[in-house]
Amino acid sequence: MLSLRTKLVLSYALLFLITFGVGAFSFFRFQRLSTSVDTVLRDNYKSILAADGMKDALSRMDSSAVFLLGGDAARARSEFEADSTRFEQQRNIAANNITEPGEDKIVGDIAERYARYSNDLRAFVGRDPHDPSLSKTYFSALHPQFASLQDRIDDLLKLNSEATRRADERTRASAQRARIWTLGLLCLSVLLAAAFAFFFVRYVITPLTQLIRGVRRIGQGDLDQHIEVRMPGGSQTLH
Repeated sequence: MLSLRTKLVLSYALLFLITFGVGAFSFFRFQRLSTSVDTVLRDNYKSILAADGMKDALSRMDSSAVFLLGGDAARARSEFEADSTRFEQQRNIAANNITEPGEDKIVGDIAERYARYSNDLRAFVGRDPHDPSLSKTYFSALHPQFASLQDRIDDLLKLNSEATRRADERTRASAQRARIWTLGLLCLSVLLAAAFAFFFVRYVITPLTQLIRGVRRIGQGDLDQHIEVRMPGGSQTLH
Protein backbone atom coordinates (compact mmCIF):
# COMPACT_ATOMS: atom_id res chain seq x y z
CA MET A 1 0.00 0.00 0.00
CA LEU A 2 1.32 3.44 -0.92
CA SER A 3 2.15 5.86 1.87
CA LEU A 4 0.31 9.13 2.25
CA ARG A 5 3.36 11.07 1.17
CA THR A 6 3.72 8.98 -1.98
CA LYS A 7 0.05 9.51 -2.83
CA LEU A 8 0.41 13.27 -2.45
CA VAL A 9 3.54 13.36 -4.59
CA LEU A 10 1.95 11.26 -7.32
CA SER A 11 -1.22 13.35 -7.29
CA TYR A 12 0.60 16.63 -7.67
CA ALA A 13 2.92 15.12 -10.27
CA LEU A 14 -0.14 14.15 -12.31
CA LEU A 15 -1.52 17.68 -12.14
CA PHE A 16 1.87 19.09 -13.12
CA LEU A 17 2.13 16.76 -16.11
CA ILE A 18 -1.37 17.69 -17.29
CA THR A 19 -0.65 21.42 -17.01
CA PHE A 20 2.77 21.07 -18.62
CA GLY A 21 1.35 18.95 -21.45
CA VAL A 22 -1.37 21.47 -22.33
CA GLY A 23 1.08 24.36 -22.13
CA ALA A 24 3.75 22.59 -24.19
CA PHE A 25 1.26 21.60 -26.88
CA SER A 26 -0.12 25.13 -27.14
CA PHE A 27 3.39 26.60 -27.31
CA PHE A 28 4.44 24.11 -30.00
CA ARG A 29 1.41 24.74 -32.18
CA PHE A 30 1.58 28.53 -32.00
CA GLN A 31 5.35 28.45 -32.49
CA ARG A 32 4.75 26.62 -35.76
CA LEU A 33 2.22 29.28 -36.75
CA SER A 34 4.72 32.01 -35.98
CA THR A 35 7.39 30.25 -38.03
CA SER A 36 4.98 29.90 -40.95
CA VAL A 37 4.15 33.59 -40.89
CA ASP A 38 7.83 34.52 -40.68
CA THR A 39 8.58 32.34 -43.70
CA VAL A 40 5.89 34.04 -45.78
CA LEU A 41 7.15 37.50 -44.84
CA ARG A 42 10.77 36.57 -45.45
CA ASP A 43 10.36 34.77 -48.78
CA ASN A 44 7.32 35.78 -50.81
CA TYR A 45 7.12 39.30 -49.49
CA LYS A 46 10.76 39.83 -50.42
CA SER A 47 9.97 38.86 -54.02
CA ILE A 48 6.91 41.12 -54.03
CA LEU A 49 9.04 44.08 -52.96
CA ALA A 50 11.61 43.22 -55.64
CA ALA A 51 8.88 43.09 -58.31
CA ASP A 52 7.51 46.45 -57.18
CA GLY A 53 11.03 47.87 -57.27
CA MET A 54 11.55 46.62 -60.83
CA LYS A 55 8.24 48.10 -61.97
CA ASP A 56 9.13 51.47 -60.48
CA ALA A 57 12.63 51.47 -62.04
CA LEU A 58 11.20 50.36 -65.38
CA SER A 59 8.66 53.19 -65.40
CA ARG A 60 11.44 55.69 -64.74
CA MET A 61 13.53 54.18 -67.53
CA ASP A 62 10.60 54.68 -69.88
CA SER A 63 10.48 58.28 -68.69
CA SER A 64 14.08 58.74 -69.80
CA ALA A 65 12.94 58.06 -73.37
CA VAL A 66 10.19 60.66 -72.93
CA PHE A 67 12.78 63.19 -71.74
CA LEU A 68 14.73 62.62 -74.94
CA LEU A 69 11.58 63.12 -77.00
CA GLY A 70 11.13 66.40 -75.14
CA GLY A 71 14.65 67.49 -76.13
CA ASP A 72 16.35 67.00 -72.74
CA ALA A 73 19.10 64.54 -73.75
CA ALA A 74 21.29 65.04 -70.66
CA ARG A 75 18.50 64.22 -68.24
CA ALA A 76 17.38 61.28 -70.37
CA ARG A 77 20.84 59.71 -70.21
CA SER A 78 21.36 60.33 -66.49
CA GLU A 79 17.89 58.94 -65.66
CA PHE A 80 18.55 55.87 -67.78
CA GLU A 81 21.88 55.09 -66.08
CA ALA A 82 20.51 55.55 -62.55
CA ASP A 83 17.29 53.60 -63.10
CA SER A 84 18.89 50.77 -65.06
CA THR A 85 21.18 50.20 -62.07
CA ARG A 86 18.17 50.16 -59.72
CA PHE A 87 16.38 47.69 -61.96
CA GLU A 88 19.37 45.33 -61.97
CA GLN A 89 19.60 45.45 -58.19
CA GLN A 90 15.95 44.49 -57.76
CA ARG A 91 16.17 41.81 -60.44
CA ASN A 92 19.13 40.23 -58.65
CA ILE A 93 17.12 40.15 -55.42
CA ALA A 94 14.30 38.32 -57.20
CA ALA A 95 16.73 35.92 -58.91
CA ASN A 96 18.27 34.98 -55.55
CA ASN A 97 14.89 34.46 -53.88
CA ILE A 98 13.20 31.74 -55.93
CA THR A 99 10.57 30.15 -53.68
CA GLU A 100 7.66 29.13 -55.89
CA PRO A 101 7.29 26.61 -58.77
CA GLY A 102 7.69 28.39 -62.10
CA GLU A 103 9.22 31.49 -60.54
CA ASP A 104 12.66 30.74 -61.99
CA LYS A 105 11.21 30.73 -65.52
CA ILE A 106 9.49 34.09 -64.99
CA VAL A 107 12.65 35.65 -63.58
CA GLY A 108 14.62 34.23 -66.53
CA ASP A 109 12.15 35.73 -69.01
CA ILE A 110 12.39 39.08 -67.25
CA ALA A 111 16.19 38.98 -67.57
CA GLU A 112 16.03 38.20 -71.30
CA ARG A 113 13.42 40.86 -72.09
CA TYR A 114 15.21 43.41 -69.97
CA ALA A 115 18.53 42.77 -71.75
CA ARG A 116 16.93 43.53 -75.13
CA TYR A 117 14.99 46.52 -73.86
CA SER A 118 17.96 47.97 -71.99
CA ASN A 119 20.24 47.71 -75.01
CA ASP A 120 17.66 49.32 -77.30
CA LEU A 121 16.85 52.05 -74.80
CA ARG A 122 20.54 52.81 -74.24
CA ALA A 123 20.99 53.25 -77.97
CA PHE A 124 17.81 55.35 -78.12
CA VAL A 125 18.81 57.88 -75.42
CA GLY A 126 22.19 58.22 -77.10
CA ARG A 127 20.63 59.58 -80.27
CA ASP A 128 20.24 63.18 -81.32
CA PRO A 129 17.12 64.61 -79.60
CA HIS A 130 16.30 66.46 -82.81
CA ASP A 131 16.10 63.28 -84.89
CA PRO A 132 12.59 63.31 -86.46
CA SER A 133 12.37 59.49 -86.36
CA LEU A 134 12.63 59.28 -82.54
CA SER A 135 8.89 59.26 -81.95
CA LYS A 136 8.30 56.49 -84.47
CA THR A 137 11.12 54.38 -82.98
CA TYR A 138 9.75 54.86 -79.47
CA PHE A 139 6.17 53.84 -80.23
CA SER A 140 6.98 51.04 -82.67
CA ALA A 141 9.90 49.41 -80.85
CA LEU A 142 10.60 50.66 -77.33
CA HIS A 143 7.11 51.01 -75.89
CA PRO A 144 5.99 47.47 -76.90
CA GLN A 145 9.12 46.07 -75.22
CA PHE A 146 8.39 48.16 -72.13
CA ALA A 147 4.80 46.85 -71.99
CA SER A 148 5.90 43.23 -72.50
CA LEU A 149 8.51 43.46 -69.76
CA GLN A 150 6.04 45.10 -67.41
CA ASP A 151 3.53 42.30 -68.01
CA ARG A 152 6.15 39.69 -67.09
CA ILE A 153 6.99 41.54 -63.90
CA ASP A 154 3.27 41.55 -63.11
CA ASP A 155 3.34 37.76 -63.52
CA LEU A 156 6.07 37.57 -60.88
CA LEU A 157 4.09 39.85 -58.61
CA LYS A 158 0.91 37.81 -59.08
CA LEU A 159 2.70 34.51 -58.45
CA ASN A 160 4.08 35.62 -55.11
CA SER A 161 0.88 37.41 -54.12
CA GLU A 162 -1.09 34.20 -54.72
CA ALA A 163 1.48 32.23 -52.73
CA THR A 164 1.10 34.72 -49.88
CA ARG A 165 -2.68 34.37 -50.02
CA ARG A 166 -2.48 30.56 -49.92
CA ALA A 167 -0.02 30.69 -47.05
CA ASP A 168 -2.37 33.01 -45.19
CA GLU A 169 -5.24 30.55 -45.71
CA ARG A 170 -3.09 27.65 -44.48
CA THR A 171 -2.05 29.69 -41.45
CA ARG A 172 -5.66 30.53 -40.61
CA ALA A 173 -6.70 26.88 -40.96
CA SER A 174 -3.78 25.77 -38.80
CA ALA A 175 -4.66 28.40 -36.19
CA GLN A 176 -8.25 27.13 -36.12
CA ARG A 177 -7.06 23.55 -35.62
CA ALA A 178 -4.71 24.71 -32.89
CA ARG A 179 -7.58 26.47 -31.10
CA ILE A 180 -9.76 23.36 -31.32
CA TRP A 181 -6.99 21.09 -30.02
CA THR A 182 -6.12 23.51 -27.23
CA LEU A 183 -9.77 23.79 -26.21
CA GLY A 184 -10.12 20.00 -26.24
CA LEU A 185 -7.02 19.53 -24.12
CA LEU A 186 -8.19 22.25 -21.77
CA CYS A 187 -11.54 20.47 -21.29
CA LEU A 188 -9.70 17.19 -20.73
CA SER A 189 -7.42 18.79 -18.17
CA VAL A 190 -10.44 20.21 -16.34
CA LEU A 191 -12.02 16.75 -16.24
CA LEU A 192 -8.79 15.22 -15.01
CA ALA A 193 -8.45 17.94 -12.38
CA ALA A 194 -12.02 17.24 -11.21
CA ALA A 195 -11.24 13.53 -11.04
CA PHE A 196 -8.07 14.33 -9.14
CA ALA A 197 -10.02 16.44 -6.64
CA PHE A 198 -12.54 13.63 -6.12
CA PHE A 199 -9.92 10.95 -5.56
CA PHE A 200 -7.78 13.31 -3.49
CA VAL A 201 -10.68 13.71 -1.06
CA ARG A 202 -11.33 9.98 -1.08
CA TYR A 203 -7.74 8.85 -0.65
CA VAL A 204 -6.31 11.60 1.53
CA ILE A 205 -8.74 14.05 3.08
CA THR A 206 -11.36 11.56 4.35
CA PRO A 207 -8.83 9.29 6.17
CA LEU A 208 -7.15 12.32 7.69
CA THR A 209 -10.50 13.66 8.90
CA GLN A 210 -11.30 10.31 10.54
CA LEU A 211 -7.90 10.26 12.21
CA ILE A 212 -8.28 13.83 13.53
CA ARG A 213 -11.71 13.05 15.00
CA GLY A 214 -10.35 10.00 16.77
CA VAL A 215 -7.38 11.91 18.17
CA ARG A 216 -9.73 14.58 19.52
CA ARG A 217 -11.79 11.96 21.36
CA ILE A 218 -8.67 10.51 22.89
CA GLY A 219 -7.66 14.03 23.94
CA GLN A 220 -11.04 14.38 25.62
CA GLY A 221 -10.30 11.31 27.80
CA ASP A 222 -11.72 8.46 25.76
CA LEU A 223 -8.56 6.35 26.01
CA ASP A 224 -10.32 3.20 24.85
CA GLN A 225 -11.09 4.89 21.54
CA HIS A 226 -10.53 2.76 18.50
CA ILE A 227 -9.76 4.86 15.44
CA GLU A 228 -10.92 3.21 12.27
CA VAL A 229 -9.38 4.81 9.22
CA ARG A 230 -11.13 3.72 6.07
CA MET A 231 -8.75 3.46 3.15
CA PRO A 232 -9.48 2.31 -0.38
CA GLY A 233 -9.01 -1.38 -0.54
CA GLY A 234 -9.65 -1.85 3.18
CA SER A 235 -9.57 -0.13 6.57
CA GLN A 236 -7.08 0.16 9.41
CA THR A 237 -7.92 0.31 13.10
CA LEU A 238 -5.64 2.29 15.37
CA HIS A 239 -5.69 1.65 19.18
